Amino acid sequence: MKLFRWIILSLAGWYLLLITIHYFNQRPLWNDEQCILINIEQRSPADLFSKPLNSLQVFPRVYLFLMQQFSLHFDCRLLALRFLPFVCMFFAFWVWMRIASRELKSRISLAIYTLCWAASIPLVYYAAELKQYSMDVLVSGLCLWCLYRGFSRWWYVLPFLSFVSYPAIFWLPLFGWNLMLLGRDKGQWRPLMTYAAVTLAAIAVFYYFDVRISNSKLVGSFWGGYFISFDSTGGFFNTLGKSLNNLISRWFAEKPQWIRGGSRFFVGIGLAYMLISFWPRFKRDQFV
Repeated sequence: MKLFRWIILSLAGWYLLLITIHYFNQRPLWNDEQCILINIEQRSPADLFSKPLNSLQVFPRVYLFLMQQFSLHFDCRLLALRFLPFVCMFFAFWVWMRIASRELKSRISLAIYTLCWAASIPLVYYAAELKQYSMDVLVSGLCLWCLYRGFSRWWYVLPFLSFVSYPAIFWLPLFGWNLMLLGRDKGQWRPLMTYAAVTLAAIAVFYYFDVRISNSKLVGSFWGGYFISFDSTGGFFNTLGKSLNNLISRWFAEKPQWIRGGSRFFVGIGLAYMLISFWPRFKRDQFV
């Protein structure tokens, strides 16, 4: 067992070394990063929360504001621009390792899990890119960790994570569900009411200062299959379908199309298994 412990520590150290070397490599900004830099340099803080971003970009406004204020203090040098993404991925790795160590009982499984991080090109690459993806990994890890730990007052803070990470929105119903169970089983309804009030307030602010001004129709038409349009009911479901299809299949292969098509079959099996597994849990909680 000590051998696997050292293997896990070595793999974890290898991943951290990879992202650190990648961060200090200071490769030139590529197209997407240049588009974000344009907004950092040319948009005032007031503009960030009141106008669509330049270059058809979509970015959590509060997180972009934090990046802007930090990097401008260092004349937008490469290390400053990529510092927050690097820090986010560093702590995301720590959070997800804590989750895995709690969930995976076998040292071998934990070693394989750690190896998956060290072998993942996206998890290494996005640790040093001027984008929001490492923050998404961190926020998702924090949300899952809070679910594991059970209810605490920190849950009331979670709705505000949507200001820095769009995927946080999809985690919020899970916390509401658990608070509903808490109210039904123990008669404690105040946490659910408080959480619902905070969530509605956070979503309203998020919509007004972010979604409302994102020009989703133009962005959605240009980046078809990558963003969801909220301009009409038909446009929403059309772009939702394309986005889900892209999300499911793109990570397996870009081309040829037959490989992307085949990947949907296997992901579909996983989704069906997840839904089937949910039903016994739903019955166990006596909702049917």
